[in-house]
Amino acid sequence: MTARPVRTQVVNGYFSHQTYTLTIWAADKGTDCAAHATGAVRTFLLSQPDCELSRQLGTTTFGGHRIG
Repeated sequence: MTARPVRTQVVNGYFSHQTYTLTIWAADKGTDCAAHATGAVRTFLLSQPDCELSRQLGTTTFGGHRIG
């Protein structure tokens, strides 16, 4: 079975001003931010009822090497 990307996304490097094409392999969203945090950050997030999180797994090429 060969993995297929969810999508590709073009982004610009803030400092480098270079354009990178990201291959997004997985993405999800959730609303239980505190479940993914610890300590003071978790305490803060518990007080934020409208918290939303999003996660992505992506790769790109930099200097001829695949990274991500």
